[in-house]
Amino acid sequence: SLRTAPLSALVGHAIGDAYTPALSLLSFMIIMANLIGAVWAASRLVFSSSREGLLPKSISTLDGRKTPRMSILVTCTMFWLVLTANYLGIFDVADLLRFAGQNFLLLYGMAVLAYLKISVSWRARAFGALTLVIVVLTMGTFGLELIYPMTLLLLGFCASRLRSRLKLSTAVPSATDALNEG
Repeated sequence: SLRTAPLSALVGHAIGDAYTPALSLLSFMIIMANLIGAVWAASRLVFSSSREGLLPKSISTLDGRKTPRMSILVTCTMFWLVLTANYLGIFDVADLLRFAGQNFLLLYGMAVLAYLKISVSWRARAFGALTLVIVVLTMGTFGLELIYPMTLLLLGFCASRLRSRLKLSTAVPSATDALNEG
């Protein structure tokens, strides 16, 4: 009920129960805004992954209004599957949120490494090094659960390298090809 929801109960106790419905509506709007933002961001990630060849090319098509409808559909379908798996007890939302946090922290670590690579001043490098230490120490608290995001990172890296090698082997003629033509 609205009156027993933690935030509503706290606000109701502090300023009166009359504001509980308004707070509930505001909370709902904030959740919907976050959900829309998550679908928008994740669908663009799916779109660019498809465009880069990590997912099927058909996902990176645009409709007549330049909207990536297929990537939005794939993203919403995946969200629906995760919600269904959670409902069936296959996944726990807390575990999924923890894994997502680990993935983001790994990406932060990669961003710090990129920052260190382009930094020129000693102060920027010191800041980057300190930040990297904090990220690595935090990642150390994950224990064996760190295997999951590291595996995803490794699979993405291997797929990217394989794709680059395939492009190189088809784009650059070999020395014997040049001799055979001449």
